[in-house]
Parts: sequence; C-alpha cells; structure tokens
Amino acid sequence: MGDTNSLGFGHFLVNADMVAKVLLVVLVLMSAISWYLIVLKGISQVIRQRRSAKFLNFFWSATSLEAVQHELNVHGVREPFRANG
Repeated sequence: MGDTNSLGFGHFLVNADMVAKVLLVVLVLMSAISWYLIVLKGISQVIRQRRSAKFLNFFWSATSLEAVQHELNVHGVREPFRANG
C-alpha cells in the first residue's frame, strides 16, 4: 500500500522509458528558453520606453526642429524613433 501512494515525480523518472525522458528534457529546455526570451524582451521593452520618454521630453522642449536634428546627428538615431529606410 505504501508503493501506490508514492506516485510522485521521482516514481515517474524511475519508471519512464527513454522517449519520456527525452521528451521531459526537451520540454524543460524549451521552457527555459521561453523564460529567457520573456525576460530579455521585458528588459528590452523597459529600455525602449525609457529612450522614448527621454527623446519625447527633449523633442517637446526643443527650441526648433534644427535643434532636434542636431541632437540626432550628434548622438545618432536609436530605437524606437529611427529613420525608416
């Protein structure tokens, strides 16, 4: 009766065949890659939002469009307000 109650993850690993073990490894790797991409894209989004806010603050407080053009020429064009083409 004690053996039927121990149907946990360890029991699965001990009794699983090679296909089940390979599938488990593939799923774990894909899950880790997915979480890595989620974190990476989240950090990228925060950086882009900060750059956008900084540029928009500069743009709306600039004295002229020439000042904005000069700023873009000096510091380069960065996302998300880059030139198309």
